[in-house]
Amino acid sequence: SSLGSQPMSYKDLTIIHNGEVYNFSEIKDELVKIGYDFVSHTDTEVILKSFDAWGVKCVDRFRGMFAFAIYDKEKDIVFIKGSSEVKGTYGKPQTFPKTWEMQIKIKNYPFLILTKILL
Repeated sequence: SSLGSQPMSYKDLTIIHNGEVYNFSEIKDELVKIGYDFVSHTDTEVILKSFDAWGVKCVDRFRGMFAFAIYDKEKDIVFIKGSSEVKGTYGKPQTFPKTWEMQIKIKNYPFLILTKILL
C-alpha cells in the first residue's frame, strides 16, 4: 500500500529502510501502549516511531536483517544503522562481530550524506 511508501516521515524524522525487523509486531504493541498511532502495517513505520520514542537505543529491541537511515531535521543529523546479521550463501544467518552505525552532521558533508544513504 502507499501508506508504507518510502521515504517515510514522522514529525521531524525521515527514514529509508531495507530489510526486515522480525519482531516489529511486538515493538508496535509496546509503542501503541505508550500512545503511538500507526497508519501502515510496516516495520519501517515501527522503526521510525521507535526512534522517536527511544532514540538510538531503539535498535537494541530489533531482531532481524536490516539497514536504515533516519534524518533528524531538527538536529540536522543522519543516523545510519545496519544489523549484524546477514544471510549467507545458503540462507543461513551469519553474525559479524559488530553492528555498524554512524551519525553525520548534514551541513558539513551534504554529498557524503547523500552517497551514504543511497548505497
